[in-house]
Amino acid sequence: MSQRLPQALEDYLRYHRIQGSTEATVKFYAKELRLFLNDLDPACQAVADLNSRHVLNHLAAMKERELKPRSIRTRCQAIKTWLNWCVEWNLIESSPAAKIKAPKVPRTRKPFISEKQFSALLELCPLNTFAGARRQAMLWMMATTGIRRNEMWMLEKKDLDWDASTIREIHGKGQKERKIPFDRRCQLAMLRYIQQRSDTLDWLWVTEEGVRLGYDGIWKDLRRIADRAGVALQDTCHIFRRTFAANAVRQNIPRPYVKAVAGWSTMQMLDLYVEAMEAEEGAIEAFREFKPFRK
Repeated sequence: MSQRLPQALEDYLRYHRIQGSTEATVKFYAKELRLFLNDLDPACQAVADLNSRHVLNHLAAMKERELKPRSIRTRCQAIKTWLNWCVEWNLIESSPAAKIKAPKVPRTRKPFISEKQFSALLELCPLNTFAGARRQAMLWMMATTGIRRNEMWMLEKKDLDWDASTIREIHGKGQKERKIPFDRRCQLAMLRYIQQRSDTLDWLWVTEEGVRLGYDGIWKDLRRIADRAGVALQDTCHIFRRTFAANAVRQNIPRPYVKAVAGWSTMQMLDLYVEAMEAEEGAIEAFREFKPFRK
């Protein structure tokens, strides 16, 4: 008898944990795949009961719920990856999603944050208040390190090496430990924030009440000041990572160094960020003297 769907999902999540996947990755698959299982016909109980119609119906249901194309594509990839795993583990002979292509995502401009916008955000973070000091520390850390949101959220106070001016990061993709430069401006902002704390928690980011800041707390904190400053942050945290990488290369820091600090395994994303910024700024500069007609 074929394995039942809930058990197959739990085994898949357990497999990820054994392989060393981050908890964020495990939670992602758990959430997306449970949504898929919830959409299934009640008669579909086992892995062997799945067919391509079930996958297509789920994609259609997400479109009816008006999910963004990128979200639908991400969920489709999660399902395909799980079903491929089911094939590898001999739970089914072939994947019912093998011939289903992930939906196309319209190419949209990925914005960068300017120095003027960054200054506008800092102005709304008074250092004589707990929230202001914490927000300044967050802004400087993202701007000077390009750290991912989950990586930043998982930091503990002991990960900050003040003497060596480095940040120890062990929660990135692939669980690879790396050292990140701890910039002087980031250190000063962090010192002001830590001086405001009266708790004894090990976690780096806490609330004024002395409890750990929730995972969405970083995003919400920055969104509040961005809205007040009139700064449009399409992807509130990742925009800093993109800007950090592109600016570092444009300031002649060798690409392998930028890749190592940001925690990428390949140059692909770094090259995309740099090319996007250079093309955008170069095009604007080139067209300053443009005339629509020669005469």
